[in-house]
Amino acid sequence: MKIKRFPKPSLSPQQADGVLRSASGRKSLIVNTREKAVDFSRFSPNQDNPKGLVISDDVAKLQGIKSNLTIKEFFSLFPLTLKGLCKNPLIVIPTVIFWIFLEILSRFSVFMNHRISNTIAITSWAILYVLISLFVMSFILVGIIGIAKKSMKEKSGLKDFIMYSKKFGLKNFLVMLIIVIISIISWAMAHYGALFIGRALSLSINTATTLFKALYVAGLVGIVIFISFTSFYLVIFDLKIYESFRRSMKLVKREYLYALAISLALYFIHYLLNNIPLVVGDIIEYVVIVPLFVLFVTRFIIVEENIESFEKPSKNFQNSLRRTLKEEGNLDYSKSSIRK
Repeated sequence: MKIKRFPKPSLSPQQADGVLRSASGRKSLIVNTREKAVDFSRFSPNQDNPKGLVISDDVAKLQGIKSNLTIKEFFSLFPLTLKGLCKNPLIVIPTVIFWIFLEILSRFSVFMNHRISNTIAITSWAILYVLISLFVMSFILVGIIGIAKKSMKEKSGLKDFIMYSKKFGLKNFLVMLIIVIISIISWAMAHYGALFIGRALSLSINTATTLFKALYVAGLVGIVIFISFTSFYLVIFDLKIYESFRRSMKLVKREYLYALAISLALYFIHYLLNNIPLVVGDIIEYVVIVPLFVLFVTRFIIVEENIESFEKPSKNFQNSLRRTLKEEGNLDYSKSSIRK
């Protein structure tokens, strides 16, 4: 896409000063305003902008921004995430409630396992246990993501958590169910693949086990990781399930190393916390790690989508922007100003 450069119009202080231009080969969408700011809420997901392109409240600061995060920019998200948690400590409450719920459900599961001996009954209860956990976790997760999203602009609270949970809970349950099924398929492929190769090559048990782990990890980093951010896209951009999966895969394809680093960091932290005795590890995980993870990934995705949106504005978005600028500043932008 090529964006035609055209001169800056002379406007009154009440009019918007809009310019679409390119600089150093990096296309940026720059909207400067004087006394009257453009209403960027018009560019939230709607009929004119179905992809939900993110527009910053301070667009001028995004001039010349690159299409990929640098390492420095990526790590700069950590202090911002910590600051966000300190400003919105209420985000911890839902994670603690979920931890308490899991503890109660786990103890009840142990009680049930001692009461049933039939194989079919045990299997049925195990499946029900997973579904109940997944159902509750789906509502909790979207609520936390909603709080994290809103906290980037203003202070959020439990009222926002309830609103996002009611709106996206069932959709996210289907999303997480699909992710679990794909993970199970990945595990089965690794298991039977290692079993087949082990028998064909007469491998030892230890070697076959190592092969299974390698195949399973390959499935996780090669398949599951691409859909691991679907829940975030579902909530942040209010997308349909299919579009959320597609956008998640697109993000990981574009920023695979960062996505892999986030996944590995979460895995190793979880592994280390499991080795801490008593409930100390669980407290750290649900009070600190889970809220920080959600806040960090939410900020990471919004920053990435800001970059992409300014790099590749869609036709609908351009038309919507043109109409808004014309309404706000009475500017006459012809269709020839923007060329594909």
